[in-house]
Amino acid sequence: LKYFSDQPFPHPKHGVAEDKLLIVYYVEDRIKTFYHEFVEALETLTKDNLEFLKQRAMKTSFSLLKSKPEQESRLLSILINKLGDPARKIASNVVYFLHSLLEEHPGMKSIVVQEVENFLFRPGLSQRAQYTSIIFLNQLILSRNEFEGGSKLAEKLINLYFSFFQILISPRKKQEGGDDASGKKGAKFEESKHKKAQEKSKAGENVVDSKILGALLTGANRAFPYVSDTEIDSLIEKHSPKLFRLVHGSNFGTCVQALILLFQLYNTRMSLSDRYYR
Repeated sequence: LKYFSDQPFPHPKHGVAEDKLLIVYYVEDRIKTFYHEFVEALETLTKDNLEFLKQRAMKTSFSLLKSKPEQESRLLSILINKLGDPARKIASNVVYFLHSLLEEHPGMKSIVVQEVENFLFRPGLSQRAQYTSIIFLNQLILSRNEFEGGSKLAEKLINLYFSFFQILISPRKKQEGGDDASGKKGAKFEESKHKKAQEKSKAGENVVDSKILGALLTGANRAFPYVSDTEIDSLIEKHSPKLFRLVHGSNFGTCVQALILLFQLYNTRMSLSDRYYR
């Protein structure tokens, strides 16, 4: 659908035909406006406190997204945002809706993965939302068909898994910076919380939750077979140096997790480098 201002106006010589066309343009404009308002109302309902209303709004959003391309990006964003819903049932239903959507429209896999990636790398995202997002990604049915993403989609997923692992184990510097601000406000609880975060960051890198690490490894294991042979070496060269640096870090848990990912990375070539054993 198009708004009235976006329509190509007919030549004035068309007479009656021109008037009829303008009426059609006006009706289309009103339909698009009402539909936009309806989608906005759905988005508001997905943030309601009543779980029943959220479920109905999500189901309606999914039905519209599956059947009509109008407001596609907005509807997709509404669904993906609910991956971080505090209620586990809501988040699991979103995973089901997204998989059902991709079964109906497999050509949307790259678009959906991009939206989930944007959601996953948001600052302050809860660990449960991160885990749910990774679980959705590692359950995607991959294919060598270029229409469904092919090797490029598999390569994108592997880059996503390794990049997300790097973020999880990196020290949370932003929490240290917030210590001064909380001190000025005089909030003792906030001060103690920031001090604890500062002590953790001084101790070394953060250790990734075992469930999230397992989900990342599962996703990498499922995606590697679909990466083209010409791209495997470039993936190893891109990610292995950072992982090797983590192995020499002070945190033993992080070292072990980095070694697991390195083994997964080099195992695709059926050979491990001498550097890995050192």
